[in-house]
Amino acid sequence: MRLQYVQAFITLAEELNFRSAAARLCLSQPALTAQIHELERVLAVTLFERNRHGTQLTAAGAMLLPLAETAAAAWGDLIGAAAGAGVAGGRARCRFRVGLVVGGIGPPTWPTLERFQWTRPEIELVVRQLGFHNALDALADDLVDALLLHGPTDDRHAQVVTVGFTRVGVLVGRRSPWAHNETLDEEDIVPLLRYAPPAEMGREFRELWMPERALQPRRATKDLPGHGGISAMIRATALGGAVGFWPAHLTVPASSGTLVRPLEQERWAPLQVAVRRLGTEAEDLVEAARRVIAEHPGRRLADHGV
Repeated sequence: MRLQYVQAFITLAEELNFRSAAARLCLSQPALTAQIHELERVLAVTLFERNRHGTQLTAAGAMLLPLAETAAAAWGDLIGAAAGAGVAGGRARCRFRVGLVVGGIGPPTWPTLERFQWTRPEIELVVRQLGFHNALDALADDLVDALLLHGPTDDRHAQVVTVGFTRVGVLVGRRSPWAHNETLDEEDIVPLLRYAPPAEMGREFRELWMPERALQPRRATKDLPGHGGISAMIRATALGGAVGFWPAHLTVPASSGTLVRPLEQERWAPLQVAVRRLGTEAEDLVEAARRVIAEHPGRRLADHGV
């Protein structure tokens, strides 16, 4: 029997609603249902009943709930005691896995990780490079504990904290007539946008990087696959003359045939930390990012507004 099934039982008992409990646990409703059914099978009792009045604890469920809460608390005490023993023995207390999504939060990324590691030396920090196509799934599937990314992301299975903002510019080909402008007007650029942002990142992400008015009247767009979508966009811009909004923190090589021009109007993209649930490690990562961004030129802190 897995502890996560016990935690699912406790959460559903608190919510008495499968949708709300699944959201809290960052699970799909079918996954939560499967966990409850498996726990009921192992215990050989029915814990919940569902009828037209909603979800209710059975008598057996109500009797077992305090024991489940005690078991979960005892497990937490065990993990805490083991962590303390690990620190005393000179071993890393635990792992904290951070995914960097297409450049993370730009130049502040590695200083943020260094500051976090300096603050929490007992933690083994593991870093993974991720793309737009698999980042949110990696977080939902517990393959990473946190993501550093430029957004916005509206993933309902994650808790997202905006730690700052980076300017948005325009990616143009070096041979494009737009390359000769010192700045570009957003109203001129929006009708020329052709690159469809990755669907995996959600509606808010798409609206920032390709506003709805860019599709009116409907124009053909290029879907950029999550695997190497950024490099595909650079190649297409260099060879095809199209343009696209571009986060200022992502530099393009001089040999790419492209460059980034600033917008006349201020347009900002949020720099974000996404986690499945906020804990001390996640809070320390957020604080490290905020401190680094405050010290880094060309960024704007989240609490300063846009």
